[in-house]
Amino acid sequence: MDSGNLTPKTTMDSDALFRQKPSSSIPRGVENTAEDANPSELSGTNAARIGTPAWRQFVADEDFQKENRAPIQAEFEQQRQAQRESRQSAVKWGGDNGRLIRRTGSSLEQFNAEEYGDDPEVGMFARKSVWDMDKRKAAAEHQAASLALQDPSFKARELAKKDREAFEAEGSMLQESDPRHVELKQKLIDDDAYQAEKKDLEERAYQAKVRAFQIEQTDPDTHWLNRKQQSVAPTPTELRAEQVQAHQAERARAEQADQSAVVEEKALDSELSNGVTGARSLEIKTRKAEIAQARQMAGEKKAEADAGITGVAAQAKEEVDKPFFGFSDAFSGIWDAVKGLGTTAPAAFYQLTQGLERPDKYSDSAKSAFAAADAYAKEMQAKNAQSGATDVGSAFRDAGGSLGFSLGSMAAAIPASMAGAEAGAAAGAMIGGSGGAVAGGVGAVPG
Repeated sequence: MDSGNLTPKTTMDSDALFRQKPSSSIPRGVENTAEDANPSELSGTNAARIGTPAWRQFVADEDFQKENRAPIQAEFEQQRQAQRESRQSAVKWGGDNGRLIRRTGSSLEQFNAEEYGDDPEVGMFARKSVWDMDKRKAAAEHQAASLALQDPSFKARELAKKDREAFEAEGSMLQESDPRHVELKQKLIDDDAYQAEKKDLEERAYQAKVRAFQIEQTDPDTHWLNRKQQSVAPTPTELRAEQVQAHQAERARAEQADQSAVVEEKALDSELSNGVTGARSLEIKTRKAEIAQARQMAGEKKAEADAGITGVAAQAKEEVDKPFFGFSDAFSGIWDAVKGLGTTAPAAFYQLTQGLERPDKYSDSAKSAFAAADAYAKEMQAKNAQSGATDVGSAFRDAGGSLGFSLGSMAAAIPASMAGAEAGAAAGAMIGGSGGAVAGGVGAVPG
């Protein structure tokens, strides 16, 4: 007790704050239990450590740490390996430039993003990839058209204004048969083709630039919806190619009927030369009259098809469709196709009707058809190998030869068991009209 202070100074030991409250201070109905009375399972005893993962155990004491170092490290390594495997097994999706990419660990798979744009799980990645692809395509198309316009060899094709005016003035004073007039006219035609091609390239470059800008300003989801709503219209080149193929098919059907009629007519002439009865002679004359009428109709159909192809060629001349369509080669290819159709169809016909005989037994018509088809094939190979050849021109040439061969083979494949009149009706039906019962086909030809 301090002598200067009458009030005694009380002290509290450090454990007083942690002692349990006396029963008298606990409200009635409340159980007085020591919450910390039970020791923790991690209190440090060896018994408590049994069955507990090593990383949760107290290893502060050096003896236990030294004794269990290897198991602890092994468990840590197992946990790290499990984490690595978990990260590797996770599937990640992404994509760009039209590709939908799935990554599973170290493996990589690619899909066509256009096929998954509406997928509920990966559609967002696919739509973004399609958006990226369309934007790149538009930018690449703009760049290609711009570079084509800047090509020095392309610019060199243009006639100066004063030169063009001079050529026009000079040509107007010359006769059309004059070689100089022909030369000047060709130069003006070439310049017209250049101007049309230049205008087309400028339009393509502008439209591609606008399209790239619009795509970039649109989010992938909106672009996908716009893309689905827009119908892709065929290009002028594709439309012209379809028209030419339709005319070629029509001409081939007429050619097939005409070839069949020729075969039957020769068979009838051969029969007459060997001598027939009066009644049979009358039948043959009536049949030959029908064949002549049907052949005339077949010629009209071929002329109509040729006129249609001529119209397509004229349209191609007016609407130059670069860079997918080269006027000069495409125009040449159309006419090569017409030529090939008329050249290879007879060759295929004779090949199937006389192909089993020895070459020295071939008829003169067959030999002539084979020679013409061979010359045509060599000519087309040379044209397709030229530097100025285009895909469109080559496609027309190939179509003419292959279609002619296919339809010539169809004509020759008329079953021999068919009666002459039935075969003629079937072949003539392709031409149409009451006189279409041409020909009895190969089945009517005597063995």
